[in-house]
Amino acid sequence: MKKENFLNYREWHFAKILFFLMSFSILLYFYDSPIGGRRGNTLIGYSFGIFAAIVILYLTYFGIRKRSYKSGRGDLVKILSSHVWLGLSLIIVVPFHSGFHFGANVHTLTYVVMLLVVISGIFGAIFYRIFPYSLNTQRGGDKLDKTFEQVSSIDEDIEKILIAHPKLKDFSDKIDFDAGNYREGNFTFRKKSLKQERIMSYLANLSNAESSVAIEIVSLVENKVKLINYIINEARANAFLKIWLVFHIPLTFLLLVLLFVHIFSTLMFRT
Repeated sequence: MKKENFLNYREWHFAKILFFLMSFSILLYFYDSPIGGRRGNTLIGYSFGIFAAIVILYLTYFGIRKRSYKSGRGDLVKILSSHVWLGLSLIIVVPFHSGFHFGANVHTLTYVVMLLVVISGIFGAIFYRIFPYSLNTQRGGDKLDKTFEQVSSIDEDIEKILIAHPKLKDFSDKIDFDAGNYREGNFTFRKKSLKQERIMSYLANLSNAESSVAIEIVSLVENKVKLINYIINEARANAFLKIWLVFHIPLTFLLLVLLFVHIFSTLMFRT
């Protein structure tokens, strides 16, 4: 059974809604033949405009909800799914609203900014698809803090073993070097999985008693590698998310301002 994600949420629930909306919109657009041609101030034009405005406000509101600490993962998947599919509908609905009349005015500028918001939203959707774990850790969860604590605990366990078995210090250093844990800061580069043939070559120089303890060190280092790589992935995902939000959020607020100006100017100067 295919795993559910924000694209195929509830058997493509929002994708089906998008397909229905687009099919209905296309039929409605070509069915309507107003005197003077299709434009924004006809009944159908206003209908498309009202729908687009409602979708923009809806996605903005739930975009704020998406970053709420109270949102569960199920809610986040649903919200992200609606963002992707309903957001894509705006690319077609807004031109239908204007009758494909564009020019050097605030109305066209509003559409251009809306396109930038949608495009940046697509990049955000790709981000959540590549880094699904961020859906959990970016909502105020404590998993990352616990991971750091686990790494520190492993270091303490290794240190205790080396105090009791100082002859294994050289072995521990070699294992640590192979894993890449020697690097300054310890959380900059992804760590490498330990190669069994190299471990066996190191163990060959130890006594049977030392080998059993050395294997315990290897197990601890392998766990440490997994934890550190998780932390590194999280750090990279968090950095990408912050960069993306620097573009997406200001563009969204600019869109809301332009949408208000567009609606106000349309109602004040309609003919």
